[in-house]
Amino acid sequence: QQGELLILPTLQLVDHPEVFALGDIAAAHDNDCWAPATAQAAFQQAKLAARNIRASLTSRPMLAFRYWHLGEMLTLGINASAISSFGINLSGPVAGAIRQWVYLLRMPTFRHRFKVAGSWLVQLFVGGVRKFKEGLIAFWRRTPAAFQNRKYSRVKRDEGKGRL
Repeated sequence: QQGELLILPTLQLVDHPEVFALGDIAAAHDNDCWAPATAQAAFQQAKLAARNIRASLTSRPMLAFRYWHLGEMLTLGINASAISSFGINLSGPVAGAIRQWVYLLRMPTFRHRFKVAGSWLVQLFVGGVRKFKEGLIAFWRRTPAAFQNRKYSRVKRDEGKGRL
């Protein structure tokens, strides 16, 4: 269609069956329906390609690729997403949290998951501190001018009596 490699249902190249191809470089079809060039399809193809490579090395039968649509997820901004999966549609912060969780589960190793989750926690903490500071500044700007005066902003001790 768009310069992809032609592959058999087992994800082998048509002209070179010893080579497997998957993802958006491969024109994969399932019962005359083309698999989309998405990460979702590539993940499914990768699992099958690994199984079929092992099967080819051990003289076992290979399986044909069958695409299973799990749904769609997209980001709509900071902490907001839309999810449509298995007839359920969600949007907003809850969908954003679910999308991040699924993204984290799709990381290839625990080390990757740990690094990504750590990065998110740092961003959350830094963002929380920034919002707190912005809130204090906004509060300070809303307070009456008399209280913003330096003279009133410090509490002085009465030197001789030890009282405030």
